[in-house]
Amino acid sequence: MVSDASRPADRRPSSTPPDDAEVRRLVAEVWGLDVTARRLSGEKDVNFRLTDADGRRSLIKIYSPDTDPDVVAMQTEALRHAGRRDPDLPIQRVIAARDGDPCPRLVLADGGRRTLRMVSFLDGVSLDGSPSTARQRRAVGAMSARLQIALDDFAHPSDDHPLIWDMKRAGRLRPHLGFFAGAERDRLEAVLDLFEARIAPVMAELPTQVVHNDFNGDNLLVDAADTDRIAGVIDFDDMVRAPRLFDLAVACCYQIRDAEDPAAAIADCLDGHLAVRALPPDELDLLPAAILTRMAMRLIVPEWRGAQLPENRAYVTRNSDLVRRQFARLGDGPIAAIADRLSTRLSPRGRR
Repeated sequence: MVSDASRPADRRPSSTPPDDAEVRRLVAEVWGLDVTARRLSGEKDVNFRLTDADGRRSLIKIYSPDTDPDVVAMQTEALRHAGRRDPDLPIQRVIAARDGDPCPRLVLADGGRRTLRMVSFLDGVSLDGSPSTARQRRAVGAMSARLQIALDDFAHPSDDHPLIWDMKRAGRLRPHLGFFAGAERDRLEAVLDLFEARIAPVMAELPTQVVHNDFNGDNLLVDAADTDRIAGVIDFDDMVRAPRLFDLAVACCYQIRDAEDPAAAIADCLDGHLAVRALPPDELDLLPAAILTRMAMRLIVPEWRGAQLPENRAYVTRNSDLVRRQFARLGDGPIAAIADRLSTRLSPRGRR
């Protein structure tokens, strides 16, 4: 989901998605593989699951025409880098074309030029389709730390590309508050005020690296026989260079799910992360504000996207009611006070 909040609209260039027959032809010509192809769901890009004669499966992503190929190259190199740094990391492995190109640019039948990438297939079921437990939440936190470590020395010229889900640019979402009204608008504005007051002044001093940036339950696979075990991390399309604190905030935010006690769910994820990678006290103090910022973004960005693409509104806003329940369960009062209560709960003493 590569997009720039400064664009007047997130309109996709018109094109005809490739069908199964075209994908099989492309894979045969470019990768030298004889496969069957089954299209999968996707918000912007076109994805197919491939199966060869021996039953081996892989995935191919055909990127939207407006996707920057340099950004795809960055994501591809990040996948390869993380796989080299941590060979047992449960991420997809890039399958290069016959000529060695890991993400070829091809002209498709509709005349449009697209970037393609093939990766290995990971077995597992979506974390969001499994029961949420403290053990699972700790496993998510630990996996987020492990992936951060595998990427902490990775760099690419396109790793700081414009991305609407980049928390560094949260302040740029203010013009989109017009999609909201009343108490909800006041709450979202207060979150952005909190970000500007507590995080923005020190953001340049925070440890920064390339991060996954989208550690949500749809992008995490769990073992079908043991849903507390993380079996895969997928979808690196929102990768960006950002404070690593923001990446942890994203992971914690999505582990709230429908917990009656959001702070306890966040603490589980945080504990798992801290078991693998330490977090300095100054970053821990900022974590609640970063989590609240991501929660606000989860309402603002989909609402804006839905206005630009009304035919896709139901899909992009499908989690908005869940986020509203999460805000409600965090309690009443000013947003700054909620952040302070979270800080107390997440402090070492508060987690005892």
